[in-house]
Amino acid sequence: MLVIHKLVAKRIAASIAIGLYTVAMIQNSWADFTLNTTSVKTGTAASPYVINDNNLIHIQGNGYLRVINGDGSNGGHVQLNAPNGLIIIDNGGTVDASAQSLGGSGGSVQINGGTVVNNGRIWANGSGSGPGGQIFVNAGTFSQGATGDMSAYGGSQSAGLGGAIRVSASDTITVDGKMRTSGRTGTNPTYNGAANQISLIGNGVTIASSANLGALGGGSLTISSRNGITQNGTISVEGSGTTSGGFLTMNATSGNIDLNGLTTARGYQSSNGGHIVALANRGTVSVGSTGRLDANGGTNTSSSSVGRAGSVTLQGHHVSLTGNGTDVNVTANGGQSTLTGQAGQAGTITLQATAGDVTMTNAKLVASGRHGGNIDIEATGQIRLQGNGYVAANAANGQVGNGGTITLDASDIAITAHGAYETLVAEGTQNPLNAAGQGNGGSISLTASRTIDIDSTADNAGVKTAVMSVRGSNSDQAGNGGRIYLKAGTTLSFDEHQADAQFKRLLANANGGQAHQGNNGGGGLIQMSAGSMALNRAKLDASAGFNQTGTIADLAGDAGTVALRTADALALVNTTVTANASGSAGGGGQLLLESTHGDIVLTNTFAGLLSNAQSHLDVATGGNITQFGGELYARGVGIAGHGGNVTLAFGN
Repeated sequence: MLVIHKLVAKRIAASIAIGLYTVAMIQNSWADFTLNTTSVKTGTAASPYVINDNNLIHIQGNGYLRVINGDGSNGGHVQLNAPNGLIIIDNGGTVDASAQSLGGSGGSVQINGGTVVNNGRIWANGSGSGPGGQIFVNAGTFSQGATGDMSAYGGSQSAGLGGAIRVSASDTITVDGKMRTSGRTGTNPTYNGAANQISLIGNGVTIASSANLGALGGGSLTISSRNGITQNGTISVEGSGTTSGGFLTMNATSGNIDLNGLTTARGYQSSNGGHIVALANRGTVSVGSTGRLDANGGTNTSSSSVGRAGSVTLQGHHVSLTGNGTDVNVTANGGQSTLTGQAGQAGTITLQATAGDVTMTNAKLVASGRHGGNIDIEATGQIRLQGNGYVAANAANGQVGNGGTITLDASDIAITAHGAYETLVAEGTQNPLNAAGQGNGGSISLTASRTIDIDSTADNAGVKTAVMSVRGSNSDQAGNGGRIYLKAGTTLSFDEHQADAQFKRLLANANGGQAHQGNNGGGGLIQMSAGSMALNRAKLDASAGFNQTGTIADLAGDAGTVALRTADALALVNTTVTANASGSAGGGGQLLLESTHGDIVLTNTFAGLLSNAQSHLDVATGGNITQFGGELYARGVGIAGHGGNVTLAFGN
């Protein structure tokens, strides 16, 4: 404000030097409209109340401009026009076109100014069940301060149709304070357009850290910029008890999108989550350490009904997420009933770098629910997961459900594993409150046209968690293990760096679930392929589940499959590969180590199967097979256990 007034003073001083005529014109024009008292005016849609001044319109701290429709019910219609000048609404100043009586609709406020500054109140609210009105601002530059309040909500903020706020600026938009259009969705008869919508269109848009923008009740909130978007505050399209979360879209045709605040499209009570899209056509979408994006279903405290999650999509030339080590950056979790523990279906999270890299540093993505959700990470360049972050698409613990799907696709994939927990996890329900049913493990797929490089430094030698896990559910009908696929065009490598040289990190876990009746869950599938592959101090396990604690029955579970394939060299160092059956009747598994043209070198490596049914271990190469220590085996278990087959096929 102080800067603006200095500029005004300079303009007046410059005009004095021109001549008395110019001074008189500017001073009279500049003071044409200043309001510091209450003024009640009538304005209709056909004949709005209009204030014209090309230099200054100033609603001061004690100024209250009340515009009514003249029908005793609805809000009026007002225009403030200073297209080449300055429009200021001070802290405490008000422009009010709200309904006059219960059930009335909000009117309209239209502001056209070269520079528009709002530190006061601009209202076009409905009353009772009446719809909100509309507020349109067209400016060169628009700014709203921390005391600013712009609202066009439906009556009681939920009973009536929400209104509309549209701010369009040829230059920058800066928003602090409050901006609300909350209410029901549909077609608002006040202006014959979509209800409950906020739209900001500028050449650079900034949402301040204390700002709170909401199209609550499942409305739409759109931010469009020709020069980047910075979101440091709270913006929300949260649903209502009967309406899903809405649509929240940020689109920057140039520049970056920086997300450092709370951006939410969550459901409410039993409603579904909505949808969040951030699109930087030529820049980077960045989620900072304080940034949170949430498309969860609602939390229902009054019944067992639950909503499903929505979706979060981040797309730019580059995508970057930085975590703080505690909070989850992006969630698309199914709704939850606090009464029964039931959960709704998880949603979808998509990160897409169209001309560069996706980088996650200490960052966390979670899509958990009745069944796990879908998490898709794509980059034309590299995907980097570093620090103690993770990506989780698990089934929740309320009811038994299936794991979700995690997909990484890039030119190169580089993962630094979490030191204590899983890094990529899509498990069936592990600790169900209601154990009825079966939940199979999900799917994890990594595809790189060049390299996949995974490094781990476990926090201690007692760490038992896997880097990647798709375990089946521990339930009345135990779930089967899921699928883990890794495919690299050139090299695939894993190294464990824990100080205890005897420690091996569980790289891939596709175990079946644990049972207390019936059968244990069958092992899943682990399949890795590359031009060449080197695994150091790794464990791969596609075994069947085993009995839950306290269960002594002979419960069978079929072993799964592990297949490692290369075109050239395949080297396993201090590595364990297993696919064991459980129970005396568990089906045998399969292990395949295959190199089409190169050598297979096994150093202190144990690869084998345990079962009482026929199992198969095949080692096949067009080159040499070299074994230093370790063991290759296909053994039976128990006194009468039957062994399997170990087959070596080599070119030399």
